[in-house]
Amino acid sequence: MASPSERLGEALKRRYRRFRGDHATLADALVAALRMRDPALKAFFWINFILPAVYVLYISQLGSWSQSAVIAPFRQGLADGTFTFPELYADPARAFMISWFPLELMLLSFLVLQVLNLRCMKLFPDRKRLFRLVLAGNFLAPLVGSIGILPVLPRLPFDLATYAVHLWLP
Repeated sequence: MASPSERLGEALKRRYRRFRGDHATLADALVAALRMRDPALKAFFWINFILPAVYVLYISQLGSWSQSAVIAPFRQGLADGTFTFPELYADPARAFMISWFPLELMLLSFLVLQVLNLRCMKLFPDRKRLFRLVLAGNFLAPLVGSIGILPVLPRLPFDLATYAVHLWLP
């Protein structure tokens, strides 16, 4: 006797084959569908999902690494009190690397993402509304520390609620 999951799998395969009208496997159908996808949707996926993931995994780490490299020589002095944060920020180059370099990386990556969305909006006029919607929504992303709104959309209500609570607390 087959398990319920095997029966469900067989039923889905039968329904799929009836729908297609032939006896191709599901894997063949998926490969064919991936080859025939709209280039606008491929560009949308690469720009609005993969590029923000690359930013989070690689580019934003450059800001953290630069901050660590700047603070590393002063870590022991900060821990035992012989060196203070105002002294650390006294040098403009150190202050820039600690405070502004990660923000600069984020804004530069955000601008690249927006320019790519604008370019695709002009290149694919049939998907203009999709790119325009994401272009407008992406302006919320830097508020939560990302460059694209789609990857942070599931957590966005929680981030905005946290900001609201902190604004209301005395």
